Amino acid sequence: MDEETRALVQSLRRKEGGWVEWGRACRQLQQQRLAPQTVFEETGIEPTYQNQLAVAFGVWESLQAAPAEVLSYFVADGSESLYALRVLPQGDRLAAAALLARLQWDAAAAKELAKATKEASLLGQLPAGFTATPGDALAYQVWKNAQHTADPGQRARAIAKGLACATSEAARQRLAELLTAAVIPESRRPVPLPFYRLTAEDGWPCWLPVVGTLPLSVLPLPPRHRQTLRPLGAGNSRAPGWPCPAGRYCKNSARGWRCWPTPKPWKWLRVRPCPTAFPIARRKFCWC
Repeated sequence: MDEETRALVQSLRRKEGGWVEWGRACRQLQQQRLAPQTVFEETGIEPTYQNQLAVAFGVWESLQAAPAEVLSYFVADGSESLYALRVLPQGDRLAAAALLARLQWDAAAAKELAKATKEASLLGQLPAGFTATPGDALAYQVWKNAQHTADPGQRARAIAKGLACATSEAARQRLAELLTAAVIPESRRPVPLPFYRLTAEDGWPCWLPVVGTLPLSVLPLPPRHRQTLRPLGAGNSRAPGWPCPAGRYCKNSARGWRCWPTPKPWKWLRVRPCPTAFPIARRKFCWC
């Protein structure tokens, strides 16, 4: 370890300066191929926090063209907020950082803003009134979610948040229309279902015949005495949806399904209530 590396490690150990200086030191140590575990043993800074500081410092350097008040907002404790903006391009970073500084939002809001901006960039075209700026991207997410929010208070708070971050007048107008619609009762819209693509025939819906065709007739219950049902291949079977007589238990054995009036108390005889045993003529139905 050379003198420059020792000086960087010593500054991190003493926590000299703020997170900007720590991020600069962590980035230089990464460039020198010093193992994060070694830095942790020397300074006490965990590897995950080292990476966050280094990445946030890279975002900080890309924001040097921003106004001074924007940079001063992230000096105190802005590493986590700037780390959330790492996924955005340079132009969106500047606009998102300026919006966070203007509204005094924390790291959780920064993550939400970065996610909304990234999702808006993946869309081919936004609805009328919304632009691709970070503020309008978050306003679009608020506008979309508020349409399916039933709680009036939660809906009003979400719309107020969207109005605060919207950058275009058209986006504010679209959000203001939701406030008017909240006063005037409307018919309840169905909740949109998630898109599901069937990739295999096993997932397709199908009909399984179990009790014949409509109209169904009442099937007589078996007698209340002990009865032995023949195996599946002998003409009788067990099919779902029909209860056994009250108090009867069924067990599968080598000679078929046997029913008892009451369960046996012995532990070695594992019996269970059978809700689905009734005799049917298998040859009368199509099981294909």
